Amino acid sequence: MLDILLSMVETDDDKEKVTRLFETYRQRMYNLAYGILQNNHDAEDAVSNAFIRIMNNLHKISDPESSKTRGYVAIVTKNAAIDVYNERKKHIHDDIDELNIASDQNMEDIIIDKYDHELVDNAIGRLNENYRNILILRYYYDLTLNNIALSLGITQKAAKNRLYRAQQNLLKELGGQNDE
Repeated sequence: MLDILLSMVETDDDKEKVTRLFETYRQRMYNLAYGILQNNHDAEDAVSNAFIRIMNNLHKISDPESSKTRGYVAIVTKNAAIDVYNERKKHIHDDIDELNIASDQNMEDIIIDKYDHELVDNAIGRLNENYRNILILRYYYDLTLNNIALSLGITQKAAKNRLYRAQQNLLKELGGQNDE
């Protein structure tokens, strides 16, 4: 894949930047996409799509190893994974007869887990972009508040407040109580 990405740029500086991005983030991007998609092939598709999106905005990246770039890569990867998920969801028709389930209890657990995951993903998707992005950076990409603040160009206190508000809004979306 690196060869394809390198063929998309012309200057040696851009080729070096692309190489650094690929070497630094490839595995992290895959892990993030796999965490969302739970499928090797889909995760690789999402990473490829994310790299293409990053390549289209390569001019916006000054330091490939900065926390701002790390946050940007995480958000692009998450969005690409969600796009792949939504695309696959349109075309997949589950055939329950093909599931190799050991017992009815296992089937019930799998269905509940899948439902809960989709419920949370859908609720996060309904949040405004600032709240959605901070939740993704914190819980999907496991960034610290300090790194989130650096990535988003805000203070650590602002990141903490935004994360709290995002969590409260997520609870509302899920139908939970957020009274203190």
